[in-house]
Amino acid sequence: MHILAIVRNGHTIIPRGQDGIEVNDVLYITSMPKYLDQVRNFCGQDKLEVHRVIIMGGSRIALKTAQLLPDDLNIKIIERDYDKCMKISEVVADHTLVIHGDGRDPDLLVNEGIKKTDAFLSLTSSSESNMLATLNAKRLGVPISVCQIENLDYLDIANEMKIGNLINKKLIAASVIFRYLLNIDISNAKTLSIGQGEVLEINVREKSLVTTKPVMELNLPQEITIGGLVRDDQVILVEGKTQILAGDMVMVFSQNASPKDLNKLFG
Repeated sequence: MHILAIVRNGHTIIPRGQDGIEVNDVLYITSMPKYLDQVRNFCGQDKLEVHRVIIMGGSRIALKTAQLLPDDLNIKIIERDYDKCMKISEVVADHTLVIHGDGRDPDLLVNEGIKKTDAFLSLTSSSESNMLATLNAKRLGVPISVCQIENLDYLDIANEMKIGNLINKKLIAASVIFRYLLNIDISNAKTLSIGQGEVLEINVREKSLVTTKPVMELNLPQEITIGGLVRDDQVILVEGKTQILAGDMVMVFSQNASPKDLNKLFG
């Protein structure tokens, strides 16, 4: 297990040997798949299996999410607009039930089995409605929540309220833009939050600086840490003595590192 970053009270820390972990910290961790149960135990988290999902909102992202979820899940979509409900019901799978109503209404949620629901997804265009609905769902005992927040001013508030997993289309766009600024082969980039940093999956090229010496000798900038890599379909956790090779797919956490530093290492 490798702790890539710690988010504490809205601030991101790239941990060094002297750093400790505190209650309510958010950890970004790389681990071998076979050790995921140990990672959960380390973080004090129970293993959760998802069988029942409620989605609030009939937006395109809500519909696409419902269509991509496995067929063995019990899915309900709650939408306030009756005409939109009718249109959605024509295109979703048989295991998805479309309900006309307001997902912010606690009584409706209880009637639809919220207390037996494993995950609640608030995916309307209103950040305020999504936050309120998610808080209701968590208060009623839903263990997993995803809340779409489009107003960037609300992100810190939502984090402080511990609403759950947050998604924001502007941050997704920022991740894509960041990729274009780099002269390196990135297969995936995720911006964590404004000012917090990015998680990058980088395909290592021939003659990149990172292939010339072990990680401990690379003198990585403080804003960059390498958590793991995939080589020949095998996941390897990166240590100081690890030698990165051309063709490896490396997971990198960048805390606002400059494109120049990343290009120097991986370009």
